[in-house]
Amino acid sequence: MSNLLGLDYDSRLLVGTDILSDSSPLVLFSSASWLTERGLYNRYSGIFTPAAGVTMTDTETTEYVDYMKTIVKRKLQASVSIVEQDYYQIISDSQVKP
Repeated sequence: MSNLLGLDYDSRLLVGTDILSDSSPLVLFSSASWLTERGLYNRYSGIFTPAAGVTMTDTETTEYVDYMKTIVKRKLQASVSIVEQDYYQIISDSQVKP
């Protein structure tokens, strides 16, 4: 929304993906399941279902799923840390000039 409204912001401080950017889309669920343009990973079943028209070898699928699981884990950890450490208040205080 910030991009759409032309607001000044630092995208590194926000979890998520700007839908107007060129970066690969990632839909992240609190369960650690996720959806990308390549497919859907269900954390409960441990099954990755490729999107229509996407073909990958078993090795490519394993490498991709492992990579994305790491990304998702880090994003979820960052979200928790932001809340638990009151990160936005900390950086807001550091932006205040005497």
